[in-house]
Formats: sequence, structure tokens, C-alpha cells
Amino acid sequence: MEQTKLLHSRVWIRTIIISTVLLGSLLFALDGIFHNWLGGELSRFGRGLKVGLSLLLFWVVVTASLRSINRLAKDIPGWKLLAAGVAIAGLGTLFGQFILQILTWFKEPWAPEPNYQTFLFYAAAGLFASIISLINLRVKDQKLGNILEVLFIVVVAILFFYFAR
Repeated sequence: MEQTKLLHSRVWIRTIIISTVLLGSLLFALDGIFHNWLGGELSRFGRGLKVGLSLLLFWVVVTASLRSINRLAKDIPGWKLLAAGVAIAGLGTLFGQFILQILTWFKEPWAPEPNYQTFLFYAAAGLFASIISLINLRVKDQKLGNILEVLFIVVVAILFFYFAR
């Protein structure tokens, strides 16, 4: 029993660290690509494209990390998967912004200013992605899993539009 908990902790921590560095590096690279190739000030379409690609990278890294944790530590508690998703999303975003901050300290002309406000958005999106992944990983009946996913997405959309107005 103690050996299993140790394995779960090792898998959980290592996956969070590796995925945080990967996500932060990918988000940093995306910022660099958009800033250097498309110019400093992006149009509305350019900003939307950048956000869309950021969310795609984010979704792939977070869900793949959670699948890895679940595969390597089969009976890890669900709350640890949720916590891992939020941690990877939040820390990965902070890591990418920290790289940008270091470059602006060294006055690199191509480095865009860091935007630390994205941290909360990505942490919330990490929770959303983690819950969807947890439903996919832990609900054995595919029909029930699909129903739960749709219900969760509808509830989140209703809450989003309710609080956004």
C-alpha cells in the first residue's frame, strides 16, 4: 500500500513538472512566433488565432498528461487528476510568462511583454479540461460518459453567459 502511494506521488509530481515545462515552452514559442512573424501589434483575427492555437496546445498537453498519469498510476484518486490538470495549466502558463519576463529584463527587442493575467484563465480552463478528461477516463459506459460531458459543458456555458453579462 505504501509502495503504491509512493509510486502515485512520483508519477504525479514528475508528470506535472515535465508537462509544466513543456506547456510553458510551447506557449512561449507561440508568443515568439506571433510577435516576430506577424508583427508586434496583432489584428483582431491575429489575436483570435493566437488564442485558439494556445488553447489547442494547452488542451493537448493537459489531457495527454492526465492520460499518462492515469495509465502509469491506474488507481490514483480522481482529485489528484483534477489537481494535476489545474497545476499543469496554471504553472505552465506562469512558466511561459516568466521566460518572457526574463527576456524583457534583458531588453530583447523581439520579446513581447508578459501577460500574467492569463494565469487565472488557463487555471480555470485546466479545471474544465481535467473534468472532461476525468469523465472520459473514469466513466466506463460510453453513453453515460457522453451525457455527463454534454451536461457539464452546458452547465459551464450557462454559468459563463450568466456571469459574463
